[in-house]
Amino acid sequence: VIAITKSIELKPERCAAYTNRGNIYARRGDLVLALADHTKVVELDPKSARSFLNRGGTYMQMRQTREALADFDKGAELDPKSANIFNMRGNLHSLTRNWALAITDWDRALELDPSRSELHYQKLWTFLFLNDNERAIAAAKKYLDVKGVKDDRSGWALNAGYLALLRTGNQTAGETLLSQYDREQMPGTFPKQVLQFLRGRLKQPEFMAAAGDDNLKIMAARTYIGEMLLLSNKPEAAVEQFEWVIKNGPKNATEYQLAVAEADRMKKR
Repeated sequence: VIAITKSIELKPERCAAYTNRGNIYARRGDLVLALADHTKVVELDPKSARSFLNRGGTYMQMRQTREALADFDKGAELDPKSANIFNMRGNLHSLTRNWALAITDWDRALELDPSRSELHYQKLWTFLFLNDNERAIAAAKKYLDVKGVKDDRSGWALNAGYLALLRTGNQTAGETLLSQYDREQMPGTFPKQVLQFLRGRLKQPEFMAAAGDDNLKIMAARTYIGEMLLLSNKPEAAVEQFEWVIKNGPKNATEYQLAVAEADRMKKR
């Protein structure tokens, strides 16, 4: 930072220096300073889509979602072929639970850059939030076909795809999906235990015991228990699980978002 600051003092009109310093500040968590630097770049180069992307990302970190959206919109206007901008705006829509808009932006990002396989994973969960199970299944297959089952997220993608098939009432198709991948190569023990529970091969007490005292695992286990209670036509018991997750689970966790989506959907019934 010191060296960059000195270079700015010598050439105060250099956008790159402000951008680099702003990115460093953002990584450190010094978001006010990062915002000041990225705002300076916008002032120096108001026709640069990247400058709006960087500032929008900082606004997003600060949870100033309205300002972030305005910057991403401007960036997309300036450079409608930037996959990064549509990816980030999709992430923002996901953060604000505007899931249909998130899907639209991620689809555009994939059109511009088909190598962004992580977007299939994000779409998979978003389709689950929307209860759009057929498209969730398709997204799971796309992700797994690209990544296989050795990727850190692959176990969760396989579980989510299986859950989507259970929601459609087609467990046989779920088993067919599982047969297409070598599950023994899945990293991590807990994702395998989740899958065993979803398949009915691990009972609820044993499943909760497998979560131990890890709050993240407990939250995930309760969410999947809630899902299976819903499929067993026990909505009141399912709500209890989802409400526990909403009260105690970390809000940035995927299963937390799933519990919120299910609880909201049940309130509308």
